[in-house]
Amino acid sequence: MSKNILQDNSPPTADYITRECWRVVDKQYAGIIETLGRAATRVASPEVAELLLELARCLRRSAAGVPVKCCKKNTTDETLYQLSYVSRAVERNPGRLAEIATAIARISLESNRQAGITGALSVGGGWYAQVIEGAIGRLLALFDLILIDTRHEDIRVLDCVAVSFRQFSDWSMAYSGELAPELVRRAVADYAAQDPHSRAGALVSGLVLAEAMASAIAGLTVGEE
Repeated sequence: MSKNILQDNSPPTADYITRECWRVVDKQYAGIIETLGRAATRVASPEVAELLLELARCLRRSAAGVPVKCCKKNTTDETLYQLSYVSRAVERNPGRLAEIATAIARISLESNRQAGITGALSVGGGWYAQVIEGAIGRLLALFDLILIDTRHEDIRVLDCVAVSFRQFSDWSMAYSGELAPELVRRAVADYAAQDPHSRAGALVSGLVLAEAMASAIAGLTVGEE
């Protein structure tokens, strides 16, 4: 990272530095996760192999910012949770990005219904923002798939908290359109600036994004996801 900055005559932006730092972290996690995956294919015991794979899944979740207490949840746990995150879209064209997000929401409807997952997806300023809710075990299983989706990068979990009710109970997955870019940028900044011992800033941003998405779909007819 420092080599690239020194070679560039223009001063590095905060966004550039943040992105490069995250790439270093992701690379370190990726190396460990890959090692665990290879080890899982070489052990004779299926139980040990599954343990190694589960550890790899937990590390991948942790790298994205999922709190440890959520990472360790059993896949059979039926406690209702809500998870929100933002991620940088690989597609840079705004029009094409909106089409991709709409397609993602529609394609995920049936599988989400079967898993009891509800939520909403938005875009803003070149980023995805998504809220998903459901039984924590099934929520993490879905998020494991989200983490390896190549259509986005720099995935940053804003919150993963137990809730008493669903905010998007009528929507297996709604596409709530484009959010104000400053809302997403604030969420990204709050994530980067948060105290390791306090997720308050990111948590508030997660709540704000969820409210914005809920407001955006309030006028839609159920079934128009």
